[in-house]
Amino acid sequence: MQQESQEVDGALRNEDGLLIQQSSSVALPYEQVNPVVFAQPIAPHIAAMQENRLITASRLEGFIKGALLTPHEFALVEGAGGWRVPLNDRELLSDVAKLLGFPVILVVNMKLGCLNHAILTAESIARDGLPLAGWVANTEPRKCHIMMRI
Repeated sequence: MQQESQEVDGALRNEDGLLIQQSSSVALPYEQVNPVVFAQPIAPHIAAMQENRLITASRLEGFIKGALLTPHEFALVEGAGGWRVPLNDRELLSDVAKLLGFPVILVVNMKLGCLNHAILTAESIARDGLPLAGWVANTEPRKCHIMMRI
């Protein structure tokens, strides 16, 4: 479960971003690890609207390409909210992926309905012309019993 972001040294930080930063073999400032942070863990377009901010696919592409200038062996780019989640009135998160052109790893939250959701998302990724490199089954440790129901 995602947590609300907390203010640290005058800037918003969230637990996921801090964990990624701490686990990385490449030292990057938090702003490059997680360049867009909202107070609430909700869909990006809603969070942006609530905070009177605008996020665009090209702006996110710029943040990502800037972070990738640091020498690295490999990199993962994580989205939030799903393949077709809106960023604004005209763009979707998938537009960022298309601009970058990287292979996609689909993360599937293992719960009722996840197989349908995963298949529909994989089809959408293929229609967008990006390769699906693989998928990851994600579970919350407190809910492992649900695996027996899928």
